[in-house]
Amino acid sequence: MLAVMPAIIFYEVVVRWYYQDMVLEVRNSAEIFLKDFIYAIGLREPVILLGVYLLATLIIVLYARKRDYTFPGLSAYFLVVFESIIYAALLGTVTASITNQILSLQTGGLAEFEAMLPQILMSLSAGIWEEILFRLIMLGLLLYFFNQLMRSKRWLQIAIATFVSSVIFSVFHYASFEYFTWSSFTFRFVAGCILGLLFVHRGLAVAVYTHSFYDFFYFLQNGTN
Repeated sequence: MLAVMPAIIFYEVVVRWYYQDMVLEVRNSAEIFLKDFIYAIGLREPVILLGVYLLATLIIVLYARKRDYTFPGLSAYFLVVFESIIYAALLGTVTASITNQILSLQTGGLAEFEAMLPQILMSLSAGIWEEILFRLIMLGLLLYFFNQLMRSKRWLQIAIATFVSSVIFSVFHYASFEYFTWSSFTFRFVAGCILGLLFVHRGLAVAVYTHSFYDFFYFLQNGTN
């Protein structure tokens, strides 16, 4: 949660600056779902939401210290981002176009970067909010309940919880205007399983940044369509 905080702060600040004079905003469905739920209990201001996140993080840190957890050094957080970039590049067949796209940005300067802001924001939105909803909350709760109810081997609990959360994760994408196809469902299901295993074995931050970087690389290769 500490490592994800810079991404959340960057996203919330830039998205409000970018959309300040626009009527239509493009947001991720998971972000809308979670924020509508939070708004319903009266927490509407971004500063309050950030405060809640900071408070939750502080509680977890204090609990971890009480359990004698040893926190990694600052360099570990940079390694999380680097590791996530590698996973994101491997998650889809997008590596071939990355170099050409990055080199093309050198001639565009600030204007080219600003033109890419919607893709950057959408990538961050999906990475942050979908991972919080489907991995941190849903997969985390499933693992907790399976651990309480099943008392079986840990690998079986992880397998079942990852399978269930990945099915829901894939189906969730059809809640808007996209038509169901088995190919897109299967791809998202497999991606959900990979991200779920990354969450279980490498943590929330790696799952968030892997998801965000993958979506960004996808936008670089395929554009906004």
